[in-house]
Amino acid sequence: MTNEEILSAHPGCKNLSVTAVNLMLCHYYIGKLAELKLISCPPTITPKGFDLSMDIIERGWKLDKESLLEIIPKITNISYPPFVNGMAETIVEIHEKGFDSVKEKLEEFTEQNDERSN
Repeated sequence: MTNEEILSAHPGCKNLSVTAVNLMLCHYYIGKLAELKLISCPPTITPKGFDLSMDIIERGWKLDKESLLEIIPKITNISYPPFVNGMAETIVEIHEKGFDSVKEKLEEFTEQNDERSN
């Protein structure tokens, strides 16, 4: 299914554009970055937006790095390109591989780094 097909088939998305859904998903994933302790910020998505995001993701929504590179600076006021790029890449990885996979990878990296420090 394309993103447009998901929008037209989903009752909660009938009045939303692809850009609006990408914006909502960016807020959702910023919460995931905070959950991983990669950034520090208060929740930026409502419970309804969270539920809708989960449903859209499960339906196969395609989220691309280019869209995120445009959205992230607008909603975070972060404009430092390497940081924005890192956020976008991490969000895409969470979107494609799943939160638990990225969390596990981060934990492995942290453990390896701790071992080197000792």
